[in-house]
Amino acid sequence: MGRRRAAWLFLAVVCVVSGLLIFRGNRNLVYQRHAIGYWFERLPVTLVTSNSVMTGGSVTTFGQTYGSTVLVTETETYKAFDHFGTNAIPYLMSKFLAEDSYAKSNITMLAVKLGVRKMPFRFSKIERGQAVTALLRLDLPEDCLQSIIYSSTNGVPDIAASAKYILRTRQREAKSTAP
Repeated sequence: MGRRRAAWLFLAVVCVVSGLLIFRGNRNLVYQRHAIGYWFERLPVTLVTSNSVMTGGSVTTFGQTYGSTVLVTETETYKAFDHFGTNAIPYLMSKFLAEDSYAKSNITMLAVKLGVRKMPFRFSKIERGQAVTALLRLDLPEDCLQSIIYSSTNGVPDIAASAKYILRTRQREAKSTAP
């Protein structure tokens, strides 16, 4: 009985510490009484794959909507990320580099086969598209750009393609504003 209790206590401590580490810097990122997660969910999606790019707008899949369907909210979302500035980069990079777990991928495949229409979780590939939108908008410091350059060689094709798209777009913008 003592071992079981110790195992549960250990598991509870690991969960609490993990939660604190995951959410540690995001409490201060608030705009108009809403945390960064609220505004992130409303960012338009820029989906990048190795051979195509779909920019702007919203995507709905398995009952989850990514990006706002209302233009006014999209404008406010951009204002929120302008307000957060570079403080939002750790949050955005965690979304940019995230991958769905093996279990989540298998659950999704099973749900497709069973005809499930709604899922209780969000997909990292689409959230990566929202992070791309924000990372294109922000003025990124050199260390963040180095991280994106490193990500362009990532073994996950969608992460590498997204990183390359960010770098190409920023390079084009720099050339167009150069005298």
